[in-house]
Amino acid sequence: MPEKTRANVQSKEYFIWEAPGCGKCMHKGTKGRMVIFEAMKMTQELKKIVIEGFTEEKIVNEATRQGMVTMKQDGVIKVLEGLVSLEEVLQSTI
Repeated sequence: MPEKTRANVQSKEYFIWEAPGCGKCMHKGTKGRMVIFEAMKMTQELKKIVIEGFTEEKIVNEATRQGMVTMKQDGVIKVLEGLVSLEEVLQSTI
């Protein structure tokens, strides 16, 4: 996780809640949708990796070195902020 993001997350106290849900939300405890995502900017370094022959590991390593927040990390941040459940993040990112 990028240092700036990590510092922001570590500076707060969090509680992980479990929403009981109801019939309207199919017992998920949510209303609406929340996006959990990752995005990376195509840089010269990433372009070089792609041209020279890439593996998923090389791309992920370079993208995270450049500060990309992974989908799982974004999900955990949203769990800590009370926006989504841990179960949903684990289900979506495994």
